[in-house]
Amino acid sequence: MKQTDAIVAIIHERNMQDEKWGGAQHDAAHTPEEWCRLLDRYVTRISRSERGSVAYETALIQLAAVAVAALEVSDR
Repeated sequence: MKQTDAIVAIIHERNMQDEKWGGAQHDAAHTPEEWCRLLDRYVTRISRSERGSVAYETALIQLAAVAVAALEVSDR
Protein backbone atom coordinates (compact mmCIF):
# COMPACT_ATOMS: atom_id res chain seq x y z
CA MET A 1 0.00 0.00 0.00
CA LYS A 2 1.36 3.39 -0.95
CA GLN A 3 1.69 6.06 1.73
CA THR A 4 -1.12 8.18 0.30
CA ASP A 5 -3.41 5.14 0.10
CA ALA A 6 -2.64 4.32 3.73
CA ILE A 7 -3.42 7.89 4.86
CA VAL A 8 -6.70 7.90 2.92
CA ALA A 9 -7.64 4.52 4.44
CA ILE A 10 -6.91 5.80 7.96
CA ILE A 11 -8.98 8.96 7.41
CA HIS A 12 -11.83 6.89 6.00
CA GLU A 13 -11.71 4.53 9.01
CA ARG A 14 -11.59 7.49 11.39
CA ASN A 15 -14.72 8.96 9.78
CA MET A 16 -16.50 5.59 10.02
CA GLN A 17 -15.56 5.36 13.71
CA ASP A 18 -16.98 8.83 14.31
CA GLU A 19 -20.24 7.84 12.60
CA LYS A 20 -20.46 4.60 14.56
CA TRP A 21 -19.53 5.89 18.02
CA GLY A 22 -20.67 9.51 17.97
CA GLY A 23 -17.51 11.50 17.38
CA ALA A 24 -15.78 13.95 19.64
CA GLN A 25 -18.26 13.74 22.50
CA HIS A 26 -17.83 9.97 22.75
CA ASP A 27 -14.05 10.17 22.38
CA ALA A 28 -13.73 12.78 25.12
CA ALA A 29 -15.33 10.39 27.60
CA HIS A 30 -12.34 8.02 27.41
CA THR A 31 -9.53 8.28 29.93
CA PRO A 32 -5.89 7.89 28.85
CA GLU A 33 -5.92 4.42 30.40
CA GLU A 34 -8.96 3.44 28.34
CA TRP A 35 -7.26 4.66 25.17
CA CYS A 36 -4.24 2.52 26.01
CA ARG A 37 -6.41 -0.57 26.56
CA LEU A 38 -8.24 0.04 23.30
CA LEU A 39 -5.01 0.48 21.37
CA ASP A 40 -3.61 -2.65 23.01
CA ARG A 41 -6.58 -4.66 21.71
CA TYR A 42 -5.70 -3.66 18.17
CA VAL A 43 -2.02 -4.46 18.73
CA THR A 44 -3.04 -7.91 19.98
CA ARG A 45 -5.27 -8.41 16.93
CA ILE A 46 -2.38 -7.42 14.65
CA SER A 47 0.02 -9.78 16.39
CA ARG A 48 -2.39 -12.68 15.84
CA SER A 49 -2.91 -11.94 12.15
CA GLU A 50 -0.78 -13.12 9.28
CA ARG A 51 1.32 -10.32 7.84
CA GLY A 52 -0.06 -9.26 4.48
CA SER A 53 -3.54 -10.61 5.19
CA VAL A 54 -6.68 -8.50 5.00
CA ALA A 55 -7.16 -8.92 8.77
CA TYR A 56 -3.62 -7.66 9.43
CA GLU A 57 -4.03 -4.61 7.20
CA THR A 58 -7.50 -3.82 8.53
CA ALA A 59 -6.31 -3.97 12.14
CA LEU A 60 -3.34 -1.70 11.34
CA ILE A 61 -5.67 0.86 9.76
CA GLN A 62 -8.06 0.66 12.71
CA LEU A 63 -5.17 1.03 15.17
CA ALA A 64 -3.94 4.12 13.38
CA ALA A 65 -7.43 5.64 13.30
CA VAL A 66 -7.91 5.03 17.02
CA ALA A 67 -4.50 6.59 17.69
CA VAL A 68 -5.64 9.64 15.70
CA ALA A 69 -8.79 9.82 17.84
CA ALA A 70 -6.68 9.72 21.00
CA LEU A 71 -4.49 12.50 19.63
CA GLU A 72 -7.54 14.59 18.75
CA VAL A 73 -8.81 14.24 22.33
CA SER A 74 -5.47 15.25 23.82
CA ASP A 75 -5.43 18.29 21.53
CA ARG A 76 -8.76 19.62 22.82
